[in-house]
Amino acid sequence: MNNKKKRQQAIRDIVASKGIADQKKFLVLLSRLGFELNQATLSRDLAELMIAKIHGNYRLAQINLPQESPYKILSFIRAGSNLLVLKTMPGQASALALDVDRLGCRHILGTIAGDDNVFIATENKKGQKQVITQLSKYFLFLK
Repeated sequence: MNNKKKRQQAIRDIVASKGIADQKKFLVLLSRLGFELNQATLSRDLAELMIAKIHGNYRLAQINLPQESPYKILSFIRAGSNLLVLKTMPGQASALALDVDRLGCRHILGTIAGDDNVFIATENKKGQKQVITQLSKYFLFLK
């Protein structure tokens, strides 16, 4: 098992056994276990593991999506540095937006659905890239 996998397993174990309210405490606990990392690396690990702050403590985000969503994304457009526009089949945008919301991605600030378009607001350009990566894991991009 490589160092990243060991570190991420340690993060999972900490989340499962303790109520952690801030990343500083995470860093201290990981340091005691022999993992020296910075806050940026911890943030990336938390995002990859889909661990989010819920009701004041970090927890594994609950995702109630099928292995692959039945909703197809026909195309997506980056609109500026913090907006994505997803194009889907007519009548599917609301259901697609609900599935996007259920992802629990911390980089998504909100979604708005029309008939065949979903607008996703992200915190910044980096967050926008993270959202695209996460969306590609759960949705079929046709373009």
